[in-house]
Amino acid sequence: ATGSTCLSEFNLFSGCLVVYENFMVIEKGPFKTEEIMTSRERWTVYPLLFLAIGLAMRPGEDTRLEIQTDVLSSSIVRCREILVEGDDGTVLLHMGRVVDGGGGRIEVKDASGENTVAIGTRPDEEQGRIEFFDTEGRLQTVLDGIDQE
Repeated sequence: ATGSTCLSEFNLFSGCLVVYENFMVIEKGPFKTEEIMTSRERWTVYPLLFLAIGLAMRPGEDTRLEIQTDVLSSSIVRCREILVEGDDGTVLLHMGRVVDGGGGRIEVKDASGENTVAIGTRPDEEQGRIEFFDTEGRLQTVLDGIDQE
């Protein structure tokens, strides 16, 4: 027929072929008598397929995931370090672990990257403390909670 549109579709699960002409069904029927895949096979194959896809998309152990966004909202953030940097890359705030033992530490820096205040521990000491620095980043005052006599 001239000007008519003939389309067909084949359903894998039922084995039926449907032929359309001008969006009307003109032929329909099971052209294959056996099933393509049994229900039991589908319950075996599809979970394995989704598992394989999920494992392929999961980042590996040494893969670093970097998310760039203006706002990040979360009820819990679990990480080893947090750095707040200025537009020029200068570290303004550093929160993280103390190397070689110790606990955690928060360092607040000025616009040039020099320490101004630090709260936490140091590698050689177990007591928590608050440290104040001068304009060149040299340690000036320490509040450590230890009674001074």
